[in-house]
Amino acid sequence: MSAEDVALRALEQSVLAQAHAVKPAEASEQLKFALRLEEVWGSCAMAGSATTLSQTRALLQRGVVAGDRSFRDYLMVWGYGRASGWVQSQRPRASGPFISVADVRQLHARITAGMELVDSAALPGAWRTRNAPPIRGGVIAMPPSMIVSEVAALVDRLGHGPPAGGLHFLWLAAFQERLERIRPFSSGNGRVARLAVNLLLTRIGLPFATIPPRSIRNYRDALARADIGNYYPLALHTARSVQRNLERFAVPPDLLPLAALAGPISLEALHKAAQRGRLRHAHRGSRLYSTAAWRDEYLEQREKRDSR
Repeated sequence: MSAEDVALRALEQSVLAQAHAVKPAEASEQLKFALRLEEVWGSCAMAGSATTLSQTRALLQRGVVAGDRSFRDYLMVWGYGRASGWVQSQRPRASGPFISVADVRQLHARITAGMELVDSAALPGAWRTRNAPPIRGGVIAMPPSMIVSEVAALVDRLGHGPPAGGLHFLWLAAFQERLERIRPFSSGNGRVARLAVNLLLTRIGLPFATIPPRSIRNYRDALARADIGNYYPLALHTARSVQRNLERFAVPPDLLPLAALAGPISLEALHKAAQRGRLRHAHRGSRLYSTAAWRDEYLEQREKRDSR
């Protein structure tokens, strides 16, 4: 048994135990929205959106277009946000199928809704009909004639959950890499694959995996290694993200308003750190809360970044 396998097994056991204790599906809508907000922001950033976290929040929470980003960026966030909301509304299932071919097409249709206004290749829910250029490391996408059969085979092979005795996060990594390799749509394939993983996570009773912009490089490196058959880095990346997000559902009793945590750092800096996703925090109404431990963790990370 490799060191990666040992680490992933231990991490998965911890994640499943945490999920059983906090029951993510029963969390408050406020906590769920905070997690969905980060998921939408990070996934759209990977797809090229330049919207900030606060601009993403304004659009998803109030339908307000804030800032001066491109029309395309706002359309991307709006469509992906609606699709992410549908995924988060799903309930856990005791057994498969956890995803269907219709789900894959519906994800694309929801994600790209409105994008046809600025992208002629959007075609919500339609299978790709032309050859796609190579992706990471020269990986060749499936020819259009094989897309329907390959997606059906993927769903049939992996849509019912991990094999007996298999690890959940290896199963998720294999599903994601294969779906991206097929590239079933003319655009939005990365977003579809990321949200498909979160659909699977939701239906097995786990919270979303999120990819904050600061971790995009590590995520892409893990995905590139999955392309050559090593799924462990991507599985570990997803598992660690889910574990971090589970901790957010167990809200600590020592939450304080940000103003009460200022001193070692200004209140304005704390607000900016929270908005950028660098300070762990919770929302109560429109106010931001954190803890002294979370503040100190952020300060330690900032000091490490500054010393590089």
